[in-house]
Amino acid sequence: MSVALDWEIIENNPCKDIPLPKLKYKEGKAYSQNQIVTLFDRLRKKASPERRLLVELAIVSAARQGELVALEEKHLNPSNNTILIEQALVNVKGDGIVLKEKKEKEKE
Repeated sequence: MSVALDWEIIENNPCKDIPLPKLKYKEGKAYSQNQIVTLFDRLRKKASPERRLLVELAIVSAARQGELVALEEKHLNPSNNTILIEQALVNVKGDGIVLKEKKEKEKE
């Protein structure tokens, strides 16, 4: 309706003071150990190394999609085989996709 108002198709927005309903998300289900073994086996046989790495990292780290795609070389520590997840790509209304630092910082 706000677009119709901007385009001067309507004179006022009848939805202006109506709150949008809150979105409800279903809780996800974890894969069983057998499902993970099957997934990893199929990845080894059919997926490219890059895709395999992303899927396996998502499973073992429980990282979100935006966190995985925001990883940079500086987050990889080959000396102790660790990955630091400290940022994510997020879609911000009006700004598009931006790089944001994670809210919870590691405490020293």
